Amino acid sequence: MCQNCALQAATGADSFSPKCNNGHDLVYTDAYGGKGFGCDKCSKVSGAGSKSHHCARCSYDLCDDCAREQAVDHIEALQQSEGGVWACTVCTLENPQEQLSCSACGGDRPEAHTIRMQSLRNVSAAASAKV
Repeated sequence: MCQNCALQAATGADSFSPKCNNGHDLVYTDAYGGKGFGCDKCSKVSGAGSKSHHCARCSYDLCDDCAREQAVDHIEALQQSEGGVWACTVCTLENPQEQLSCSACGGDRPEAHTIRMQSLRNVSAAASAKV
């Protein structure tokens, strides 16, 4: 687990926060009063009412897809890092990186929880859009 993820897990925050090019945490918000925004990574223009992952200091925005891609890249880098273990935030047992949950208490690997929650939000949003 990287220092940033460990700190956020210890404080109860999401285990990964996307970053702008200057390393600032991005906040998921309606920074433009519902007017939409352009993603600074992929140049996709999001319509009115869209929220962005926003850095107020840099005026930098990521769409949901690019923020999710950054999280996946972060997790893959952790999995390839030296040691290949993560510490459970529930019981502190060190588990192999490939495990998505703790072998002692069943607690989610923090990064796995974030991706699962994002996947659930995407499925829910897609289902709502079809109704």
